[in-house]
Amino acid sequence: MMVVIKRIHKKISNKLSLWSSPTTERRPNWKTSHLIPITLLFLVCFAVYFNTLSNKFVMDDFHQVVDNYQLRAARYIPEIFSSSLWAFEGRNSNYYRPLLYVIYMLTYAVFGLQPWGFHLVNVLLHGVVSVLVFLTVSLLLVDAEGKTSSSVYLSPSLWAALLFATSPIHTEAVAWVAGVMDLAMSLFYLLSFYLYMRSTEGKTVRRPMFLLSVVSFFFATLSKEPALTFPAVLIAYDGICRGRTAPFGVRAKRYIPYFAAAGLYFILRVYALKGFAPVEGDLGLSSYEYVINAVVLFSRYLEKLFFPLNLNVWHVFRPASSLFEAKGILSLLVAGTFIGVSLFALKKSRSAFLGLLLIVIPLLPALYLPGLTQGIENAFTERYLYLPSFGFVVLLASVAALAKKRQRIWGSALTIVFTILFVFYSVGTITRNLVWKDSLTLWTDAVGKSPESAIAHQNLGFALLYAGQTEAGKEQLAMASNLDPGAAEPIIAAGIAHARKGLIDKAILKFHAALALNPTSPSAHYNLGLAYDAKGWTDQAIKQYTIVLTLQPDNGSAHNNLGIAYAKKGLLDKAVEHFESAVKLNRRDPDFLANLEKARKLTKEGEAGTHGAR
Repeated sequence: MMVVIKRIHKKISNKLSLWSSPTTERRPNWKTSHLIPITLLFLVCFAVYFNTLSNKFVMDDFHQVVDNYQLRAARYIPEIFSSSLWAFEGRNSNYYRPLLYVIYMLTYAVFGLQPWGFHLVNVLLHGVVSVLVFLTVSLLLVDAEGKTSSSVYLSPSLWAALLFATSPIHTEAVAWVAGVMDLAMSLFYLLSFYLYMRSTEGKTVRRPMFLLSVVSFFFATLSKEPALTFPAVLIAYDGICRGRTAPFGVRAKRYIPYFAAAGLYFILRVYALKGFAPVEGDLGLSSYEYVINAVVLFSRYLEKLFFPLNLNVWHVFRPASSLFEAKGILSLLVAGTFIGVSLFALKKSRSAFLGLLLIVIPLLPALYLPGLTQGIENAFTERYLYLPSFGFVVLLASVAALAKKRQRIWGSALTIVFTILFVFYSVGTITRNLVWKDSLTLWTDAVGKSPESAIAHQNLGFALLYAGQTEAGKEQLAMASNLDPGAAEPIIAAGIAHARKGLIDKAILKFHAALALNPTSPSAHYNLGLAYDAKGWTDQAIKQYTIVLTLQPDNGSAHNNLGIAYAKKGLLDKAVEHFESAVKLNRRDPDFLANLEKARKLTKEGEAGTHGAR
């Protein structure tokens, strides 16, 4: 009888231990047991991303790194923290990410403008993030499930980190220099999470570690806006993993410093941007369409997260107009399945349920379509999955831990599955990195996968022109113009913004790019003439204004500017002729009238002087 009671007591104790406080001695001593796994993770990251070190700058890298004067000296730091992401180019935006340029500045100080140096920084940051994934998942499994693997080298947390380190879905964030903002945000986001878990695991809060967690969260907000979802992650984690060990009132007090840090970020943001979100986008969608397309986007993100195939720098997103079309129905099925799996996970595994939430919460900002200001075509972007994929590997680790706990044979089967995934991911990542080699390889791949995109053809056209393949480049630009007759307009607008900022050389390049797309654009020729005027290149300006009048004979401003240019060259008769044309087209413009009167006066004085000389 006593033997039976002892066995029952042992079974009850074992079950209770699964739900016990995470402050037990099960916590792994990472100083002794984690050194080799951490080293392994760095080696794996370098192995799969080593070939990015020979890659060049692409896309935004030319603007944000090569042509950005703010990176050249520390005296620009106050300007960086008091302006928007694109302010250095004279462009307004809703992005406030000053830490990006601080990272660039430090990298530039060490490596100059060597692309490999910037790529090396990305690989290092990805290695640190992968290590944080390993450490954080290890703690999560203890907190949620009550125990961890007996061997850290075969643990689900290590496998999760290895899959995170090698996943092809991360290539955009790691292989692209500008992806450093996602890397930095994720690093500080996960570091803050890890420090929070460590600082609150006992009966008393470890204040130094807790404060470091708050500071890390603040740095995450300065890296990228989705970091503001972090307090929601803390609330979810505490409610799911620690709801039995600390009442909500006690936990709520811990969140106050994080909301204060978010408040400080908002103050800096409003000051720098002169408003919360000063740039408004108009996608032409109704409120209903915004909602249903958030569901469509979510299903696409889940697809790429679970099946990172057919990756592309420029996915073309076509919004659905109804949930009853094929795209909408499929998206509803995916979303419904996700909800069903989440409810099932809530009953079976708290860490798996948390993993599913960790996919959704950081992804929410990417689903907010009204926040898009540059069109809906590129609403879907792979780098937005970098942080949500942490939730994905938490889910995988939780399933692995649950399976190993149920039956030993599952441990061997899962090891085989994870090994196959690891190899598949590694090969996929190494191969995908080659596409990011330079602009030509990147946009050639994009056009092949998104042939209906004018922007993809446009960027390939410019890359071909830069590579000296003139005819092929013109062909791609013609295709871009056919797909989108207004493709040159955003480029002209960017050139005007440069000119207003005093960046005339950059403005000239933009106007030439616009003319490569649309050689008969009066706006591009006119603004190019203005830019030439600003440089003092009068003859070139006259040529551009003359082309404008060929295309638009009734352009009064072009007549007026052409008159000024002729007057500068002393050709007063031609100047008067064009001033008269300008006044005929717009008799109410005081500048046109003043210029005409002044030119006539100078002409009369010149004639009087000529007669006097006789």
